[in-house]
Amino acid sequence: MSDIDDDSEAVVIDNGTWMIKAGYAGDKTARAYERTVIGTDVAGESNSQRKDGAGMKLFGDRAWFNRKCKLTFPMHRGSVCGWDDMESIWEYIFTHELRDGIEGRPILITEVPGNSPENRQKMVEIMMEKFRVPALYITDPAGLALISSGRISGIVLDVGGSVTHVTALHQGSLLSCNGAGGAAYSCRSDIGGNDVTEYLSKIVGKSNFEPSGRAMVDIEGLKHCLYNYTMPENKGTDYSFPDGTSVSVDEDMISCGDILFHPDKIESTAPGIDKLLCNALHSCEDDIKKELLSNIIISGGTSFTPGVVERLETHVKEEFGKCDNKICVIAPPERRKSSWLGGSIVASLEIFPKICKTREDYTEKGCTEFTTFAGFETFLTL
Repeated sequence: MSDIDDDSEAVVIDNGTWMIKAGYAGDKTARAYERTVIGTDVAGESNSQRKDGAGMKLFGDRAWFNRKCKLTFPMHRGSVCGWDDMESIWEYIFTHELRDGIEGRPILITEVPGNSPENRQKMVEIMMEKFRVPALYITDPAGLALISSGRISGIVLDVGGSVTHVTALHQGSLLSCNGAGGAAYSCRSDIGGNDVTEYLSKIVGKSNFEPSGRAMVDIEGLKHCLYNYTMPENKGTDYSFPDGTSVSVDEDMISCGDILFHPDKIESTAPGIDKLLCNALHSCEDDIKKELLSNIIISGGTSFTPGVVERLETHVKEEFGKCDNKICVIAPPERRKSSWLGGSIVASLEIFPKICKTREDYTEKGCTEFTTFAGFETFLTL
């Protein structure tokens, strides 16, 4: 623990397939809020001064909004699939976004449930070997979203870019939701905002849609504007794409989030997000279930898709309302960032460095010491 600077705040990183947030513990706002994307800019413009054969590398929004860039996404379904690119994103954030640096600071970093041990071990290796962090703590983003809401008991449905998962905690302890194979971690479904975007592209009729192409960027822009078209004053108006084409927004487009509830519409075998939540609640003991039903937290940017929160609340009430249960579905306005905010709270606690795994742990025992820790009872007992 001698490598840790006791006077410096920890670094908090919320890794997402679609967005990555990073900043310092105790802050209310992340310093970096970037898309998890790298762009190769054939025009040679760059914010990183890093060359890569075919062109210069751009990161985050600089890549996303540069129409001359070829986009690369280093994460898929919550797991890193391009380690060199992911390492470049972390390095860019540490060097250019976190102005006070990371030297001597322990790091809290998130990992979605169900990630492979090999994926986690590679992340630990990069953090320890490449970035020389003194200590590391890996945890579940949904559990952090619960903490950010001021609760230690509740159930969180986190609807992300390509993964949706449920985490239930009671008095800080992780509850088994009887996930795949009966494992004692959160229920998860490989369905999310990227799937909604692709589905919306088919409704719009974008035949040139590719998961890493510019048409995807344009459709994503439309998706984020759909809330405006639910307003009475905007009914029947058109949406204009950057290329000059336009579409008349109709009910099918506004209802594109339906595939989150019916993934079979896109030939996916993943469970709908309503079933994911209800199945997790059914797996809990009755006395705990009552408490969880009154503390249902929604997090993740995809939950802003029109109608999603309202439909979830309706499904839960239909499933559990007949037993006189008090049902409260809470969708905080800051839920795009609630996991990072929870991480900021946890990593600012005085005991946080004591429960991190250190570089000494890594040197002595390797990556096996670093497991995802989703419960928070440790913070309540020390």
